[in-house]
Amino acid sequence: MMRDIFNMYIEAPQHSSSSHTNFFYRQDVIQHFDNESSLIELLTTNLECYMVKVKTYLEVNPDATPENLLLDGRTNHEQQVNDRLAFLRLILKDGRLYLSLSHAI
Repeated sequence: MMRDIFNMYIEAPQHSSSSHTNFFYRQDVIQHFDNESSLIELLTTNLECYMVKVKTYLEVNPDATPENLLLDGRTNHEQQVNDRLAFLRLILKDGRLYLSLSHAI
């Protein structure tokens, strides 16, 4: 859902400065949201917590596969990870932000 909201804003031209316009580019919205809510930290923490749940589940259910592992009852493990990483990539790329070392490890 947030991805859809961010995608409603247009990308900034290659060498532009949003301070000269009357509207916000996608990069501006993402950067503002990250500054206000620590979006990158929230995303990396969410992925880390999800992976802890997966490891705990696999200790009890070692025969589970990525295709049949549905921790939320809807989406398999592979899709869960891909969705989180795709959203993180969108935030980093379109927001022209960087992943700090503490979030990357």
